[in-house]
Amino acid sequence: MKFKVTSFIICVLVFFLTVGNYFYSQEKKEPVIKKEQPKYQTWKLPIYMQENLQWMLDDFNKRFDEKVQGYKKELKTRFVEFKDMPDDAVLYLEGGMFINRADFIKLQRYIRDIEEIRNKQKMEVKKDGK
Repeated sequence: MKFKVTSFIICVLVFFLTVGNYFYSQEKKEPVIKKEQPKYQTWKLPIYMQENLQWMLDDFNKRFDEKVQGYKKELKTRFVEFKDMPDDAVLYLEGGMFINRADFIKLQRYIRDIEEIRNKQKMEVKKDGK
């Protein structure tokens, strides 16, 4: 009789510990919030329009490059300070200047690195500010 009572008490105690542990672990878990992707309304161009736009872009780029080459030749012939400009100089349109190709690549990397640093700083501010 004594064995049945103690085993019953132990079983009840184990049951309450298991149920308590279950509810305690449920409190610790944070609910997972799923953000739905925003749905964007889009319209697909017909193929012939895409092809026409691509042709126009290619034609514009070709004309633009020809115009830049013409400006380079004119600058080299008319102005003394442009005599030493290399033939492979790149037009940096935002700065309004011609720049050596190697320096232009360095400039692009520098700008990209600065943008990455700014993005990281924004993320850190968002994390700290919550």
